[in-house]
Amino acid sequence: MFDWLIAIPPLLVVLLVAVIVTLESLGLPLPGESVLIAAVIMSLANAGIDPWLLAAAAAAGAILGDSIGYYIGKRWGARLLRYLSQRFPKHFSVARINAAVGLMQKWGAYAVFFGRFIALLRVFAGPLAGAMAMPYGRFFVANALGGVAWAAGVTAITVALGKSALALIHAFGWAALAVAVVVVIVIVAVVVYRARNRPEGADASSETEQELDLLIPAAQDAQQTAPGGAAVRDAVGAAVRPLVTFARRAPFTTILVLVLIVGGVATGAMWHLSRAQPWYGDVAFGLPPLQAGMWWTPITGSLLGNGAWHYALLIVQLLIVGGVFEFRFGWKRTALVFLAGQALAVLGTLAIVAALAPTGWEWATRLAGSLDVGASGGIAALTAALVWVLRPPWRLRLGLALGALVSLRLLYVGDLADLEHFLPVAVIFTIYAVQRHRKTGLATSTREDRLIAFTALIGLGAAQVVAALFTLDGPLGKSTAETETWVGVAIDVVVILLVANGIRRGQRFAWIVAVALGIFNLLELALIVLDVATSGSLDDGLTMNFTGSLLWVLVVLFLVVARRSFAVRVRPSKNSISGDRRGTVEEAREILPRVGGSTISWMTLWPRNHYLMSPKKDGYIAYQEYSGVALALGDPVAPATELSDLIHDFASRAELAGHTPAFFSATQATVDAAPSSWQRVQVAEDTIIDLPGLELKGKPWQPVRSAVNRAEREGIRFKMTTLAEEPWAVLAQVRAISEDWVGDKGLPEMGFTLGGVDEALDPAVRLGIAIDDDGSVHGVTSWLPVYGGDGEVRGWTLDLMRRRDGGFKPVMEFLIISSAMAFRDEGAAFASLSGAPLAGSGEAQATALDQVLSQVSEILEPLYGFSSLHNFKTKFNPRYEPMYLLYRDEADLPRIGIGLTRAYLPTATTGQLIRAGLGAGK
Repeated sequence: MFDWLIAIPPLLVVLLVAVIVTLESLGLPLPGESVLIAAVIMSLANAGIDPWLLAAAAAAGAILGDSIGYYIGKRWGARLLRYLSQRFPKHFSVARINAAVGLMQKWGAYAVFFGRFIALLRVFAGPLAGAMAMPYGRFFVANALGGVAWAAGVTAITVALGKSALALIHAFGWAALAVAVVVVIVIVAVVVYRARNRPEGADASSETEQELDLLIPAAQDAQQTAPGGAAVRDAVGAAVRPLVTFARRAPFTTILVLVLIVGGVATGAMWHLSRAQPWYGDVAFGLPPLQAGMWWTPITGSLLGNGAWHYALLIVQLLIVGGVFEFRFGWKRTALVFLAGQALAVLGTLAIVAALAPTGWEWATRLAGSLDVGASGGIAALTAALVWVLRPPWRLRLGLALGALVSLRLLYVGDLADLEHFLPVAVIFTIYAVQRHRKTGLATSTREDRLIAFTALIGLGAAQVVAALFTLDGPLGKSTAETETWVGVAIDVVVILLVANGIRRGQRFAWIVAVALGIFNLLELALIVLDVATSGSLDDGLTMNFTGSLLWVLVVLFLVVARRSFAVRVRPSKNSISGDRRGTVEEAREILPRVGGSTISWMTLWPRNHYLMSPKKDGYIAYQEYSGVALALGDPVAPATELSDLIHDFASRAELAGHTPAFFSATQATVDAAPSSWQRVQVAEDTIIDLPGLELKGKPWQPVRSAVNRAEREGIRFKMTTLAEEPWAVLAQVRAISEDWVGDKGLPEMGFTLGGVDEALDPAVRLGIAIDDDGSVHGVTSWLPVYGGDGEVRGWTLDLMRRRDGGFKPVMEFLIISSAMAFRDEGAAFASLSGAPLAGSGEAQATALDQVLSQVSEILEPLYGFSSLHNFKTKFNPRYEPMYLLYRDEADLPRIGIGLTRAYLPTATTGQLIRAGLGAGK
């Protein structure tokens, strides 16, 4: 069918594939996928074309074509939608178009990505995304990933299956289309069913109001843009603009990549293995060329690659590592690190090989005759330098991973390239170690000790698997894949993984097992050394045993030195954070009024809290333990001079006990006193009413004034009291109101920073009651004291809020402002309405983590109404103070999330959580 491709020159075939795929992505019904498959098949028949070059051309065509199609849809698609909304208002109403636009903006990236693999849909993905006003940045990312994945997948399958790939890929495309059609039909049926069963008047806004919110800015843009080829020019510009921006910000990396590409195209090394070419010995670096006087080979060899895969790996690594490094440090430092690293890698490797080759070492003799090409040494130097400028603990994590990778490769494989990678990494790591020793010494923390030991054990397990799968020829000798049985390898790997996980948690039992395994390997190493001493040589079958045993001995030495970091008992009840400084609630209740605290400090006296006392017994941290997390509640209650030491002490003790430390609802004071490497995210905003001079005057207070006036008209009066001194009839009503509220949620009453009736029974807690002439309670609010030191109450924090169903409707507005006025008359400085969890004013700039928390808040909104509660509190014109979650790093967040769930819902069953989650998603 595509035999005519054979008559076309190879370079034109590549261009033809790119052009046809581009036109297909524009919206024209052309067989782009079929042409790509045919071209790849032709390349397999020694047509002088590398199949992966065809894949790159197809990917570029897909990205460019879809981008142009996007701007075509943006230019004319909006006009078409407006015409349809006017011509067929029943089927294309403004509300439905708005809903479709919202879905495209939310889920469109998935449609663009997966649409590339589906027949026909790939033709319409770009124009449809443009017409639906999908943000181009999001579209471009999904389009680029989809284009690359599609081109690479089609090429890989064709290379593997040959001509049979044509029928298979086409069948998959049409099958995917059929599945997509069924999914669309089901979605449409559900939407139509819900629309027909929607109650009349459910839409609060009119069609005219919806028209004002029409989410198609492309329609307005289209009226202002020039006609004709302007959309095409915009599309081409949008596709090229990211490349131009990258080139401006990373000129050295861009030039280096271009030099590699030009050299690869000019020599043919980009699609043919360079080591198979006759000129390879004249440009590759190694000892033979230098001994022959070819001084230029370290330069020429560094600017070439070895086939399509090698070029792809070099270019991708350069763009990512070099680009990031240059964005941060500029082109001069990037050039210095890369050139110095590449020179060290090449010249240092050749110097080591030249020094070792005369010894007769078989490995050195083999490397002395080897040649290599590539700039991977400079890339390794950039990677190592970039790792050590990261913030901890990612610096150590990625540094250990990189060090383990290059070290194990050198020990177990030992090619010339492995030595080139090892040298710059080792030198940069040594420089960092020297600098750290000068600043802080080489002492490591508990967490670092566990991470180092964990990485070493995982590396041993990985090496065990590699040694079982491949025939290796490293510095210590050869080893065949049949040396060890699969059963033995599987047992070793499982044991190592179990021990490594225990080591990561700091468990003493895992440490004992690891040391025992190390002693066993030490005995094995001694036997191997004895065998070598008697026989004079190391048998190939014992090579991997020797290497593995040697590494185990090093691990055991480290475990012995760092033994204090592995003291966690297997039973959680045996691991105490407080230890000899455990406090009691009575001690905490005595300290709090004397020292003072934050607006939620009274909550530290509630049940379920543990206490870590300060060394002087004049302060404490209240915390709760859930799912391996030690959650400190609010700020530490301690003098300002002891705050930092107490926080560091709590973190250290939690780590030693195998817990993840975190502070929840902490203020800026705790943020400033916490370790500098810790991270924070805002989880709530404290809403505070300043009481001095408070008057209900002006328009902002009109809703609250209306509630007060209405209460007076309906005979509702306010009473400030304590629940403990109220008669049984009032207490019974309060409990009944609270139980009705909780029963509607399908979940137990929340805890941690949200109190209930039991907490309101404390004599120190004030209670605001709205009660009528018949003695019926319409609503209650409880207020927690906020101490400012010397036993004085400087403010009150709102906790319990309950209203009776069918009672006085604005009872909460009435109760809160009446309580605030009463506190004002008593001389209090403020009334805190507390912070609704996972809710805020939105004034702070949102990070990616903030957006995740916002989505969690939306899910929980039907259950607990956090956002609604926060919006309600804005009626009282408060000022806002942020409340933070403090944690060590992002790796702790999943466990902290589980711990917080258990802290707020300690008595909830798994079934209740699942049912509540399903209900919240409806």
